[in-house]
Amino acid sequence: MLRRYRAIALALIAGCMTEKRFDRRYAEEFCALLSDCGGLEARGYATARDCEAQQSAVGVCENFASDHASDCIDDLSQRTCDQAFDQVAPRSCSMVCD
Repeated sequence: MLRRYRAIALALIAGCMTEKRFDRRYAEEFCALLSDCGGLEARGYATARDCEAQQSAVGVCENFASDHASDCIDDLSQRTCDQAFDQVAPRSCSMVCD
């Protein structure tokens, strides 16, 4: 029985989007998209790793919304290069710090 509750607790903890986790995942997805679309140099990054080191999505966020953060990461991971050249971050990302 204890095993069952431990598994449920771990699943809940793993699925929770924190500001720190969002910031890391956003940088990874953002920079991977730029790299895949050939846009790193145009934005001043030498490599995807350089991009990730400099990229910060949140900074200081007074009202972090984890549900919007998850939507943002999902939407960003599905972006095409055509969409990225118009606007890299999807609109859902603008609601993360509402």
